[in-house]
Amino acid sequence: MKEPFEVRRTKISSGMKVVMARRDKLPVFYAVLVLHGGSVYDPPGKNGVAELVSRFLEKDTLNFTRREISNLIEGLGGWLVSDSGHYTQQVKLGLISKFAHHGLSMMAEMVINTRFTREELEKEQKKLISEHNDELTVPSEVLSYAFNSGIYHNHPLGAPSDGVVETIQNITLDDLINFHRKHFCPTNAFLVAVSDLPHEEVVSMAEDSFGSWECNPKPALPELPKVAPIKGKHAIIVDMKISQAFIALGHHAPMRNDPIFNRLVVANFAIGGGRELSRMMREIRIKNGLAYSAYSVLKGGLKAPGVFAAQTETKAETATDALKLALDIIRDVHEHGITEEELTMAKSFFQGAIPRMAESNKQIASALINCELYGLQDFYWIKEIEEIASLSLDDVSSAVRKHIDPDNFVMAVVTDTEKFKPEIRGVTFDKIKVLSPDDFKTLRPLED
Repeated sequence: MKEPFEVRRTKISSGMKVVMARRDKLPVFYAVLVLHGGSVYDPPGKNGVAELVSRFLEKDTLNFTRREISNLIEGLGGWLVSDSGHYTQQVKLGLISKFAHHGLSMMAEMVINTRFTREELEKEQKKLISEHNDELTVPSEVLSYAFNSGIYHNHPLGAPSDGVVETIQNITLDDLINFHRKHFCPTNAFLVAVSDLPHEEVVSMAEDSFGSWECNPKPALPELPKVAPIKGKHAIIVDMKISQAFIALGHHAPMRNDPIFNRLVVANFAIGGGRELSRMMREIRIKNGLAYSAYSVLKGGLKAPGVFAAQTETKAETATDALKLALDIIRDVHEHGITEEELTMAKSFFQGAIPRMAESNKQIASALINCELYGLQDFYWIKEIEEIASLSLDDVSSAVRKHIDPDNFVMAVVTDTEKFKPEIRGVTFDKIKVLSPDDFKTLRPLED
């Protein structure tokens, strides 16, 4: 396929990389500043530092109040927000192209001249703890906590990216200042910009806004601990007095840039990623009427293994039946692969769906960020269409036998334990933990 636009990369005088894509369709400028400084780099026992730093980006800076910044950007018909995840901090900007210079100047102000105060820290800590406590009343959120803690155990990825009550309340102002000083550096960042503007103009604006950004040499990011392999069958059951059962069952997945990844994308489509076209939907919901939803997800890893997970929501009394069906589907695909019909449906789906993943400026920026973070080729989404179209049943089957495992997994269930017992014929769990939502206010669920 023909490449739909040109991608260019350069570095400005501060050492920051700029990645640009030009599209002439609309006079819209969309940019994301990405910093390698997510929650996996939080100081030990201080989970939540990266999230709090991200929140301070949207407050008063050393030179402007937040109201002044908001009034300027909104007055230009745009928006400017910050976000934090496990691996990165991101500041996102969208506005009309002719005002891009103003937007980038305010973006730079946010990240370079961040202002930290004790008063605002105390406010944000209380707010973050309140949000966390609220999440622990939502079964789907508790399921995410439980499943991730089982998959990643005591690795930083096993904890919520915004921390837990125990760690949030231990964070000091110096923790935020030191984190910002260490990670907010031009050589630890890259800017992705998608617009109708000439590349040279984007580089000039980036130079004006970020060219004088100074810092120490590029920080040496701490080496992350290894993720322990999942051996055997492990169950984490969280007791909530609800009538439903929220279930996640899965294990580690390969890195996103692994050559085998697209073969697993096709297998996942057949298992549950294809929703109405998948086995999970047919067997669990349509045929047996056991679930409100039934699907699977596949996420490739970055600096640690990714995740494959089959998920469903059913009545507490039918949770065991739904689990058995999900395991049967995973085992059958592991042992026999997918069918010719499923392969054909997957190819047809991705032939139409993948191009739509890079239509808007926002989508293209997201794809370019993936290229930078995961080491993917430019226009990887186009190349993946071609790769998936050429896959054979044997290609998919060989990948499944290696990476979809019905014998080594973590099962997390959030339900009323009086109505649910993990008794599945032929399945003996090596380890069962029974927890309450309040256990996730600390990091202890991650411990042995």
